[in-house]
Amino acid sequence: MENSMPRIRDIAPGDTIKTVLIVTSAVQKQAKNGPFWTLELKDATGSLEARIWSPLSQTFKEIPENFIAEVEGRAERYRDQIQLSVTSLRPIPEHELPRVDMSLLVPSSRVDPHKLFEELQELCRNVFTYQPWFDLVMDVLKDPEIRNRLLVAPAACSVHHAWVGGLLEHTLGVTRLCLGIADQYPELDRQALATGAIFHDIGKLWELSGGLCAEYTNEGRLLGHISLGLAHIDAYLASSSLTEDLKLHLRHLILSHHGQREFGSPCLPQTPEALVLHYADNLDAKLAQCRVLLKELPAGRWSAYQKTLERNIFHPVRTPESALTRHDAASQAKQQDAPEQAQAAPFLSEPFMTEILAEKLAPCLAEDTQPCPVPPEELDALFPSFDDAPDDTPPWDLPSPADFSDSGLFPLDEAVPDPLPEEQMDTPLPPLNAEDNTTQPDAAAQDNQDLPPAAGTAPLSEPLAPEVPEGAQTASPEENRHHATKSKTEQHNGARQCSLL
Repeated sequence: MENSMPRIRDIAPGDTIKTVLIVTSAVQKQAKNGPFWTLELKDATGSLEARIWSPLSQTFKEIPENFIAEVEGRAERYRDQIQLSVTSLRPIPEHELPRVDMSLLVPSSRVDPHKLFEELQELCRNVFTYQPWFDLVMDVLKDPEIRNRLLVAPAACSVHHAWVGGLLEHTLGVTRLCLGIADQYPELDRQALATGAIFHDIGKLWELSGGLCAEYTNEGRLLGHISLGLAHIDAYLASSSLTEDLKLHLRHLILSHHGQREFGSPCLPQTPEALVLHYADNLDAKLAQCRVLLKELPAGRWSAYQKTLERNIFHPVRTPESALTRHDAASQAKQQDAPEQAQAAPFLSEPFMTEILAEKLAPCLAEDTQPCPVPPEELDALFPSFDDAPDDTPPWDLPSPADFSDSGLFPLDEAVPDPLPEEQMDTPLPPLNAEDNTTQPDAAAQDNQDLPPAAGTAPLSEPLAPEVPEGAQTASPEENRHHATKSKTEQHNGARQCSLL
């Protein structure tokens, strides 16, 4: 089966492939039928052993290491491992390299290193308010050699951040951790700590070769990145305007960030900032290892034993991303319950609200009101039915009667009981006299109480009786009592109607 442009982890026995890989090593050996080449091929997903058999092997007088080539061949199983029998090997010339997706060949940072570098510069502009610190950091980052190395350098060969741009990603992660801790503990020297975080691993630019296959340089093996980093930073400190105390503290941060002498640290962390830097560096490195381990591991499974972590790592089941916060859940539940509450018990049908509205709106209904403009059938749809009301429902919470044709109320089955008992309706009204007269003056009279009387008029000493035109018929006491009762009933019914609306 032909498999075009596969990754090494996807190659299976029997596949015929044509893809682009890195040739990391090539060794010529001798067999009975002639010389052959043993190759190690690599991409971002792993490595693969390959063979170039005779007579094709005799066409290659020399095969260099660490170059990109177009490889064709057939995958076979040999000693329980996949081995590639190469049928074609073509080194890719330099002018074709820009068309090669390097992220397929070498592990790379999840974020473009150029963007990471811009984020680091922006962070420096926001953090460093002390000019000598800012000048030192920006002078180092603007160095063309350092910038170019930093864009491609890994943080390690295999342990953590072992990919293109890994050192820059690790540096930015440690710096952000340190700044977050400094926000929690304001007694820390925030700017000295940030400078130490940016420069703590800068010696790895010369400790590791970088490029297609990262490996330790001679300098890295003999001196280590801590010594190399301090030597390069000292060259910039020589021309810095920082005080000697601040220079000394920065040197201590770089030298002690491994935390213990057995881990290569020349000295132990002996300032609060040095302790923070050590733990932030260790935390970022360990979480990067966990990220790689759990990337391909299903939830609920254990990883193989990790020597660098001295343990197996378990991949726990994550909390669902769609889970709502408590505030969001409460708001959503409130919105869902609101319509049901409105249907079960309308706000205006609550007894206390009906009573309050009837009391407040009764004075407004004393005057003549226009009939309700809504047809009865539409009112039936707008308001809930009271047919099933309990027997102990108060009168003011029952539908109003349709006894009066001019009331504007729609007809219902049950009528509101008469608000006045019959014995009170048969009792004649007591006569009004000057001593127990409780009639309140109208609004105009109240407003004019404080005004002086007009010229030619006498002050009022007694309430004036309304004038009756000549020839007009006066109502009998029974008719007056009937009108008073009807007025009170209409007032109550009008208040009830407003409570429903």
